Amino acid sequence: MQSADSGIAKSGLRDKSAKAAAWSALGLVLSQPVAFLTTVVLARLLRPSDFGVMAMIGTVFGLATILNDFGLSSALIRRQHLSDEEIHSAFWLNIFVGVVVSGLGLAAAGLVAAFYRAPEARPVMMAMSAMFLVASIELVPRVLLTRQYRFRAIATAGVVAAIVDALVSIPAALIGWGVWAIVAGTLAAALASAITMFVSAGWRPRLHFAWREAVSFATYGGVLTLAGVANFFSANVDNVLVGRLLGATSLGHYAVAFNLMSIPARRLPAVVSKAALPGFAALQDDVQRLRRAYLDVVSYSALIAGPILAVAAVLARPLIEVIYGPQWSAAVQPFTVLCAAGYAIAVTTLAGLVFKAFARADLELWWSLAMLVAIGAGAALGARWGVLGIAVGVTVSTVIVRGAMQAHTTRLLGLTGPAFASSIVPSLMTAAIAAAVAVGLRLALEAVGAPSLILLPCASAGGLGLAWLVMRNSPMRAPLRELETLGMRVLRSLPSRTSHASPPEEAGER
Repeated sequence: MQSADSGIAKSGLRDKSAKAAAWSALGLVLSQPVAFLTTVVLARLLRPSDFGVMAMIGTVFGLATILNDFGLSSALIRRQHLSDEEIHSAFWLNIFVGVVVSGLGLAAAGLVAAFYRAPEARPVMMAMSAMFLVASIELVPRVLLTRQYRFRAIATAGVVAAIVDALVSIPAALIGWGVWAIVAGTLAAALASAITMFVSAGWRPRLHFAWREAVSFATYGGVLTLAGVANFFSANVDNVLVGRLLGATSLGHYAVAFNLMSIPARRLPAVVSKAALPGFAALQDDVQRLRRAYLDVVSYSALIAGPILAVAAVLARPLIEVIYGPQWSAAVQPFTVLCAAGYAIAVTTLAGLVFKAFARADLELWWSLAMLVAIGAGAALGARWGVLGIAVGVTVSTVIVRGAMQAHTTRLLGLTGPAFASSIVPSLMTAAIAAAVAVGLRLALEAVGAPSLILLPCASAGGLGLAWLVMRNSPMRAPLRELETLGMRVLRSLPSRTSHASPPEEAGER
């Protein structure tokens, strides 16, 4: 078998990472509108309490997903040399973990329902437990595609999953399935993604397992799993408090606000992060190149997320009313506040990759614990003021702890504070201009009685477009133009890569 390391040659690493990020971005551009539209349609067909039940399940489901991965994906990606035998041993180790976690999910269903005082959550949790075994089957093919920089195949799987989700969940909602429409769509999408990954990877498991080959993955993955568990609790303690203290309907409103914020704050930067992980692993012994790559990626992530979050915050009411409908107006204020937390998340999202590149999973664990304590305290203090109070507490805690974590990451890389600040200043300036223009356009359009359906696209497009135009012609234009150049270069490469006439060495996306 060809070595799984073939895609991680250091020569041309920047270009490979750039193209990998572009394929991930293309996958996001194709899949996220479908997923977003599916959510919008379901939000109009289902009740907020249906989304609240899924958010309750999501709290436990997210924890089980971390246990199910067991840190194996990161351990496999960062390993410079990986034999065929080690790949098979890792696959069967993860299948065993998936079976165990599926069983735990079934056993925990009653406890989840009792904790939230929501009996309807029990059968939903039991059905969703099947996801863990499906995720175990998909892990190794996904890792192999990532190591070989075949992000086109990964993007294809994401698009297929989004389409299958829509084709299953929307008809189910139309015929009155309620929360089960979401469950059916989620399970069908996961299965479709796993099948697509296997077909694309061209890899088939065989009956080989040796503990001596799997033990190093299990050891490294165990520490990452502890960090992931702590990070999970810090990311979900707010949901737990809202669901427990305020009920399913309030949790539905909060979950919609947080998930909407997460699109620019987490999902868009995640495109860059996923593409950067194998590259960071290859550069773990070249700190100078790693430092430069880190600043570039932070700059791009901030430029993507910052202006979008700023405009979304000032247009929160028309945004939520147009997308979800007036029945979701209680999500407006929490969403506006959470956008500030979203920017802090976006610009610090690569800290975990730096810890992994230096094989410092212990740092990821300690910072995850710090985040858990801070967000738990902030959410608990804000709970007396309802959903908005929790949003404020979560935002303040997120900004403080992520700021401290970023300072630690900067020192680990040998960067100065001004060097890091210079990488995000263009995004802050672009965001400020975009927000100011969007507010002006909103006030002008409201004065003439324009409906939200007209106001939203005009104010958002005007704010983002004018801000980008101003900044790309300013003294801080370099990162914006680099991002434009990167996008154009990859767009020009897409036709040749999808052509049947591609040379043999170009046939597999790397």
